[in-house]
Formats: sequence, structure tokens, C-alpha cells
Amino acid sequence: MIDQGNGTSFDEDKGVLTIGQKGDFRTMYDCGQCIERPMEQRVLITKDGVEDLGVRSLVPEMDAIDEFLWRLSHRLPTADLASTQAAQLLRPQVLQATRDSRKIDKNFYSVGMVSDTTRRTKPGAEVCMDADELGTLIVQMRRTADGGYFITHIAQPSGEAAACPSPAFYPPPPETTSTDGTPSK
Repeated sequence: MIDQGNGTSFDEDKGVLTIGQKGDFRTMYDCGQCIERPMEQRVLITKDGVEDLGVRSLVPEMDAIDEFLWRLSHRLPTADLASTQAAQLLRPQVLQATRDSRKIDKNFYSVGMVSDTTRRTKPGAEVCMDADELGTLIVQMRRTADGGYFITHIAQPSGEAAACPSPAFYPPPPETTSTDGTPSK
């Protein structure tokens, strides 16, 4: 995504080229022009050649949720990723989404289109996400010793409380110029 917020940059002092990318989740998708899984690839450029430093996700919180949903859909253990409360709340809904997805393609699974807003906190993070098949989820997470996330609690608000703020990784709307030459939005 050329218009992705993290874009492409070059650190001349370190010789590192950083290239913004749009990644994919295994259990959910986003709209074509949305940037739900921003990634970055880093490449070291020296006089002797080029070294790929790898690709990393810029949304590890959503990666943890994606892994949790994947394991639920495949009936795999989740105790190392999420609380019993989280698993009990979402397991029936995820299994229903799996059955519905498999009607389309026996190898397919998705909770649908997703949008999210992540707020990092001192102990971890809070993610508000909307998914077609699950509705709005408020996901509380804490940091783990290895730098990952553990899902401590999930709530499903309803009514007016079920709206998430705008996703953090949407690019700002383009600025246009009015007929008198002044910027307008």
C-alpha cells in the first residue's frame, strides 16, 4: 500500500531501507483500501550487498487475536493465549462462523471483515474491533514475558456502546483545494 502511514524510508546512518506493506490475517480480512495489518520489511544496504532483515507486523495485538481465533476455529488449545472467560465467550460464535465459512469452501475460515482500534496501556493493550460474524469486541490484553500478549478478558457491548472509534491506521483524508486556492477537507 503506497499510501500506508508507515510508507517507505531510508536511514542513511544505518543503511536500512524500511518498506511499508499490507499484510493478511488468517481469520479475518479488511476492505481493499484499508490497512488493517500494517507490516514493515527492513533491508540493510551496504557496499558489499543487501541483507534482508525480515518483515514484522506493526499490530502484535491483532496478531494475538488472530492466533486465538484460529485456534478456536480449529479446536486447538488456547490456555497459553487467552483466559477461560475469553475462550468460553467466543468459542461457540467462532465455531458457528467456521461452519458458515466452510459452506462456501471446505478449507475456508473467516470471522468476516474487521476493523479495529488499539490503545496501548502500561500493562498491555485494549482493542476495540468489529467483525462481521462476531460483532463488536472489547479485548483486554496484558504483556507477556516474551513481549507478546495474553488476552485477559473479552466483552461484547451492545447498543450505542458497540461502536469502535475510527481505526488508527487509516490514512488521513486527502486535502483538496477550493476554487479560491485555500485548502479544504
